[in-house]
Amino acid sequence: MVVSTVACAVTLACASHWTGQPPGYSAASTEARTAEDAGTAGEDAAAPRPAPPESVATREVGSEEPPQPAPFPEGTRSLRVLDQAHVRSAPDDHSRYIGKITRGTRVAWKRVVAAADDARPARGKPPRCSTWVEIEPMGFLCEKLLAPAKEEPSGDHLPLVPHGKLIPFDYFRINENETNVYKTAEDVRGGIVEKQLSTKVMVVGSGIVDVDGTEYTKTDHGLVETARLGRYWPSDFAGLDVRGRAATDWPFAWVYAPRGARKPAVLSAPDEQAPVVRRAERREVVRVLEEQNGHVRIGDGEWIPRKQLRVAALSPLPAGLAEGARWIDVDRDEQVLVAYEGAHPVFATLVSTGKLHHETPLGLYRVRAKAATTSMAGDPDVPDRYEVSAVPWAVRFRSGLFIHGVYWHDGFGGILSHGCVNVSPKDAAFIFEWVDPKVPDGWSEIEVPPNEGVFVRVRDREHPDPLPFDYTKEDAKQ
Repeated sequence: MVVSTVACAVTLACASHWTGQPPGYSAASTEARTAEDAGTAGEDAAAPRPAPPESVATREVGSEEPPQPAPFPEGTRSLRVLDQAHVRSAPDDHSRYIGKITRGTRVAWKRVVAAADDARPARGKPPRCSTWVEIEPMGFLCEKLLAPAKEEPSGDHLPLVPHGKLIPFDYFRINENETNVYKTAEDVRGGIVEKQLSTKVMVVGSGIVDVDGTEYTKTDHGLVETARLGRYWPSDFAGLDVRGRAATDWPFAWVYAPRGARKPAVLSAPDEQAPVVRRAERREVVRVLEEQNGHVRIGDGEWIPRKQLRVAALSPLPAGLAEGARWIDVDRDEQVLVAYEGAHPVFATLVSTGKLHHETPLGLYRVRAKAATTSMAGDPDVPDRYEVSAVPWAVRFRSGLFIHGVYWHDGFGGILSHGCVNVSPKDAAFIFEWVDPKVPDGWSEIEVPPNEGVFVRVRDREHPDPLPFDYTKEDAKQ
């Protein structure tokens, strides 16, 4: 079942409404398709669909009964998805949700099947969908959401990132509280305000509208005066491929300094009064040779205060890990993430976990879902709650908790989040693709079956081997 809005601005901290993509996202996908595809989408939507023959059998998933002839015209090579839709695990309105597929995607199909008799909801009403299509690579879609197409199966690999960009969209902050939002240009002229946004809201922009000489930006919330918006420019920081790093080169560290701060001093001795040899670059990667008197030696005659480093060190495997399996280790003390294949590290980077009163909970988790983009929001009962549009490359490991890309800060190595594990866009894209299972082309979300997801361990020095998280309550809500 899809994750609904989670109130964790106060408690869990990184709330999310699992929408997968903002308004207009499917339009971006359509623009990336060929002109032919864009031109035929409307025709398919309007075309009558042949009714399934009465001979279509009612049967359970996995039945050995051969599939019935497809009720689609001769020459049909794929089925076009007419609207964004949930993919189900079985031909049943109430079966487990396994993902979301975007409008315009063309899918191959395996068989057509009628809804099972026991799939009917209470009060004897017929199921919302009476005929289902099993699609490639998995799952079922209601036949009413599909239309025959003569083109081969095809779908975008999401999220779509424009050439030369780091992130899928243009993102903006709200510069002033009580910023008005309008539905249309006529509403602007008439002073008809749909709602107001606070400075805790981040929006997606998709173009400019001139209203009597004043610029308004089209956002996923509505029209907002451009002068009241500030553009976000994402970090270009990227972690390290550590597959070729020898064991003797561990641990290593990044030099940490807040953005805009003075470069940390490299000293000639492990003494704060020692002469300054040079100034270290922000995020310079250094060796960790020895530690003494609160300083770390990073080279011959070069010492730096330990507090200025974020150290990446090898970590023991979590219990129950299959040999060679992929897993992720998040060190809250160091604000460092290391991705492993078995005992072998493959990738390391800086992160931002939850700040004071919003700490990322310790635990041994599993990846539960992946979304190309998802919108996040704080506790609805908190005034002026934060709302963040189209957060890219989101990997969920607990209800309301994700490893995800951020476009609104460049403070990796420091605690900044509301509970999630923040990573840079480049790192988020890598992690999203590296973590199994892969998201099929044309899908914006995928759910991971229980006990099959990649392990994610969130630890600190006092709790190096935290207990496995109990998903019983979460699963009961699915």
